[in-house]
Amino acid sequence: MEHFQGFIITDEFGTQYTFGGSDMAFMEYSIDFFEQGTDTWICNAWYLKSIVRHTGQAVNFTYERGHLVNQMYFSVYNKTSKINGDSYWPNGLLDITSNNNSKGGFLKTSYKYNFNLADAVNVAMVAKNIVAPAREVFHYTGSDALPSPIKLTTISYNVFNGLYLPQIVTSKYGNSASSYTDAEFLTYDARGNLLTFKEQNGPVNKLEYYGIADIGKTDLLKKRTIADGTLAAQTVSYNYKPLIGVETIQDPNAKTIFYEYDFFNRLKSTLTNNAGGSVRSSFCYNYAGQIVDCAAISPAGSVAASTLFLMSLGKFCRGRIIILLGWRLIGIAR
Repeated sequence: MEHFQGFIITDEFGTQYTFGGSDMAFMEYSIDFFEQGTDTWICNAWYLKSIVRHTGQAVNFTYERGHLVNQMYFSVYNKTSKINGDSYWPNGLLDITSNNNSKGGFLKTSYKYNFNLADAVNVAMVAKNIVAPAREVFHYTGSDALPSPIKLTTISYNVFNGLYLPQIVTSKYGNSASSYTDAEFLTYDARGNLLTFKEQNGPVNKLEYYGIADIGKTDLLKKRTIADGTLAAQTVSYNYKPLIGVETIQDPNAKTIFYEYDFFNRLKSTLTNNAGGSVRSSFCYNYAGQIVDCAAISPAGSVAASTLFLMSLGKFCRGRIIILLGWRLIGIAR
């Protein structure tokens, strides 16, 4: 195999790489042979084979024959390459990432996508070039070949109003064969906004959005109701300042927080009820050359301590009545 040697390039950080060298940082270009079936095809151009960084970390480039006889392609993000300890699928999506734990071992996470799975929904999504959403997220320790599982999360998709959207999220822990439901996405509107969902088999929660007529707010969350349709239902409402951010949030007790922004559209303060309400918090930005607009907060009103009530509780214990007053034992009646 021949090698392309003798040249040096410098990256944007000033690191120098020597072509065909053997120092701490070098690149290698070479001519190699490619074989497909009984046909042998010789590359007639130099191509990048590997980069070794000054840290000693190597990135290897692999090449594959394409669908056409004279087509060749490659990707630095092929699955066998590792960049900063991570590996990638041929299309550039993350495959495996790892981090050190406190015991000196590695905690790893691997990802599977539509193109890794063969059911009808996945195949249809790939046909529509929907490949980026992760379908399985697997946390584990040990080797890639013999992993010790920690948690496997699966995100299943289905068709809603002609759109491929998440339907259910389930998890398995350790080597358990049982799976647990994390969330169910029940309905969507025609624009793909989630309307109703459940978390961990709980009650149905409802979401409402601003419509097309609400200029600058379209598809932004308007109301969130937990336990919708039950006596325990609670609603939080949102309003927005178009192109800037949240303007008000009203909690289930009808208490409203107003958000105020400065000239640069940065959050300036939060107030009670509206722009004329009491300041609850204030934010200051002291960038060089800018005037700091941050008035001191003047406390208004007072908060009186609530009255402490002591309640007596009776409890039967082996035929006796134990009388408690404010958690202090005062007597036992036989």
